Amino acid sequence: MAPSTRRAYATGERSFTCYCQSMNRSPWPASSDLVEDYVTHLFNTGIASSTLSVYLSAIARYHVMHNWPDPTQSARLKAILEGARRMNGVHQDQRLPITPDLLRQLHSRLHLTSNQHIDQRMFGAAFTLAHHFLLRVSEYTSISPARFNPDATLCLDDVHYDRTMLRCTIKQSKTDQRRNGVTLTMQRAESPFVHDVCTGYSEIRRLLYPANFPFFMHASGRFLTRSDVTEALKKCLPDSCDRMRYSSHSFRIGGATAAAADGQPVDAICKKGRWKSASFQRYIRPFPNT
Repeated sequence: MAPSTRRAYATGERSFTCYCQSMNRSPWPASSDLVEDYVTHLFNTGIASSTLSVYLSAIARYHVMHNWPDPTQSARLKAILEGARRMNGVHQDQRLPITPDLLRQLHSRLHLTSNQHIDQRMFGAAFTLAHHFLLRVSEYTSISPARFNPDATLCLDDVHYDRTMLRCTIKQSKTDQRRNGVTLTMQRAESPFVHDVCTGYSEIRRLLYPANFPFFMHASGRFLTRSDVTEALKKCLPDSCDRMRYSSHSFRIGGATAAAADGQPVDAICKKGRWKSASFQRYIRPFPNT
């Protein structure tokens, strides 16, 4: 789980606990009625729907971790949430997708990211892997340039390939509350471009640093971070693109949009993106002109 998500969940747990204390009620384990009252209370305070969703996810996760029934799945609560969204309006995510064509344009401009050829190859592989496997940036970057979490960060040991396939293991993610991990596999026939970019970088990477270190590392030995990805993306975007509307998450959005445009089954898209509900539909965007 990303540090920012962990902090947000901790805030949600504290908010729920404080509410229960103010009502002289025990918070854990919570009943559906108690969570419904809490949501109504938050709605009346004018809380954003996005924040409300995070707080509910925190409550659900806490119950799953303790093997308690999830109180956030009641039909009445879903009706309350739907009413709240209709009254408040749904915030429109303005981020644009990285289209397959734009991804190739980014590759043609990798020389703008660094004067080190290895770093250019690293950014190209990171962009491509994130797009094809719908990765969250926290799943393939490190905590800082000098620190990583071996239980979460994608390492060289987690990436396997041969001439016909590419496979990577995501050890934990935002929706993987039990940290079971998931292995994502592609055949080279699906996209020779994706396979060759990622395996080509991997061949270089394995000669430089230990296999139990992060997969994405600079020539200097620094680990790739979220801010590195964002900065490199901004440098590579063509002048015709609105840089303010692209972020590291645009690779995940673009990958999901491209998969839907290719007619891939909903189940396959959800599995690849580790979505457990129809929330993936929020990621399907019209392709902008680039």
